[in-house]
Amino acid sequence: MKILKFIVIILMIGTLILIGGHYLLTSKWSRDLLAQQISERIDRTLTINGDLTIDWSMVPRIRIQRITLANVPSSPSPYMAEIDELGMSLDVLEILKGHIVIADIALIHPKLVLEKYSATENNWTFPFMNQEFEKDIMPVDVERLRIEQGTALFKDEKDTAIEARIDTRETLQHGADNLHVKATGTIKGDQFNLTINSGPLVALREAKQEFPLSAALQAGSTIIKAAGTARQPLKLKDMNLEFSVRGSNPAHLSKISGIPLPNLPPYHMKGNVSDREKEWEIKNLIGKIGDSDLKGKISIDLSGTQPFVKADLLSKKIDLDDFGPMLGIAPDTGPGETASAAQKREAKKQAVSEFSLPTKPIDFKKLENIHVDIKLTSSAIQTDLPIDNLTTHLIVQNGRLTLSPLDFGVAHGKVISRVEIDANAKPVQTKIDTEIHHLRLKEILKRWDISSESAGIIGGKAIYWLKGNSLADMFSSADGGMLMLMTGGKLDDLLVELSGLDLGEALVALFDKESNTEINCAFLDLPTKNGLITISKLIIDTDDTIFLGSGSINLKQEQLDMVIDPHPKDLSVFSARAPLHIEGTFKKPTFTPGATALIRGAVSLALLPSAPVVSLYALMQKENDGKRPINAHCATLEKHVKKDTAQENKEKNKKETKK
Repeated sequence: MKILKFIVIILMIGTLILIGGHYLLTSKWSRDLLAQQISERIDRTLTINGDLTIDWSMVPRIRIQRITLANVPSSPSPYMAEIDELGMSLDVLEILKGHIVIADIALIHPKLVLEKYSATENNWTFPFMNQEFEKDIMPVDVERLRIEQGTALFKDEKDTAIEARIDTRETLQHGADNLHVKATGTIKGDQFNLTINSGPLVALREAKQEFPLSAALQAGSTIIKAAGTARQPLKLKDMNLEFSVRGSNPAHLSKISGIPLPNLPPYHMKGNVSDREKEWEIKNLIGKIGDSDLKGKISIDLSGTQPFVKADLLSKKIDLDDFGPMLGIAPDTGPGETASAAQKREAKKQAVSEFSLPTKPIDFKKLENIHVDIKLTSSAIQTDLPIDNLTTHLIVQNGRLTLSPLDFGVAHGKVISRVEIDANAKPVQTKIDTEIHHLRLKEILKRWDISSESAGIIGGKAIYWLKGNSLADMFSSADGGMLMLMTGGKLDDLLVELSGLDLGEALVALFDKESNTEINCAFLDLPTKNGLITISKLIIDTDDTIFLGSGSINLKQEQLDMVIDPHPKDLSVFSARAPLHIEGTFKKPTFTPGATALIRGAVSLALLPSAPVVSLYALMQKENDGKRPINAHCATLEKHVKKDTAQENKEKNKKETKK
């Protein structure tokens, strides 16, 4: 009996202790004490305005209602976090073993406000985050985390505001609570919608467990979709995703991605994206920009002060006009061409303009904010000219752009160029260096019926220095020049067919319409100074006539003022031919035959030294072609040059002797 009484007394005392402990733990005093302790540790006021209840068992469940966490004093929002109810279940047996296991955490109607005030100031950084904790602190493991009707707000003082709805939903597979997020708002002024579906939130802490992840983003006309896995999604590490992206202009992604992207026509791409040590890697990339196809791989390193984009790309066909928007030129908008609505409006605007060169500024500012190393090779080029292929290497670093090589296969020959742009200079400075090797005129003129007759070979070289932020400004400031040499071909057909009906009628007075005059050698020298091209030496040598040209091309005003003057080798032949005057604008040139052109005068052969012609021979010759040397075609021209030079020197000496 005494033992029974003792047991009853112990049970009564235990019951009283549990009741007292329960009352003590759930009292206002304990709630306030708990809130005070947490507030002191995080240096931010936490308040419990509701009840604290405990459901006792071997896995007791604690419920805390109406929790608020104060925001920083400078915020217009009084609370950084609000929770209608926080519930969690503790595993007592595991706690007795020295391991805190939270079997379940549930957040009911949580609301989180995140605010960024500058690059270093925000409302989510707490002092305790910088403290070092003792290594022997009891480990905490969360087995399940649920969120019901959660809300997260993010605000940047500049131009970003995001509101996200967050829920977890139990799935059939292992009863896991997968995360669902739907966000809307603006990122740097651009409207967007984002949907994310992922695995259980508790898996975010597991670096070894694959975490399923899918997302869909729509920002204006841009749509991005991605699906795959991640091992450390909170750190954006060990991710492997398949993605697709499409939009009206890649430049629209610049604000969201943080990577300066060029203005281009509508595009769509897909591939695999994964992260390595310090960079993202895109493999199996395939897609189109405008009417140009691309495939290859891209790596993006965001660890430095500037994004570093490296790419190795291949193309079966590049449509050159697709890349016009990068230079302020709207792409073609005719049937079968791809262009956005904005680019079509720009094309109409440029079409009605009286000028050919676009005045729209090029966004060179992007060159200052990115490091680029891109190689591109295309096996075919779509354009009006017979360009066969393209090989180029683009490097952008510290505001300087280099395209070297920029090589085109053209008409069974090559055009080799190097382009340098210094965006740090004000205005922007550009240098273009080009060589033309062994171009076949026959291939260039395939689109005309005369291509079979005009089989000349063209070679040349040019160098230009430009200043300005638009193509119009650049060419208006051009300094430099071009030399070109051509052998072979049919002069009459060439000029008449190339220049259209107006010029065709005008050329009747200049050429014998009934015959096709064969070209022995043609030479063109275009020195350029401050946007003015001086046609000092335009010479076309045929069997019976040498045609001389002079005049100017004003790139600032887009005006033409040229004369082509025939000089028959035998005055009894074709003596009726009259000079031709070409004037007007680039868009509306006029052609006037007759004596009015004589006022302008034509250049003398004596003004042409042999050296420039000889310097171009190497560019005309194709290796091991076994054909007659190029200089044989121009031997007659050189002979006449020497003859005219000797004659002018003789007359000059006579005048000096008389004096």
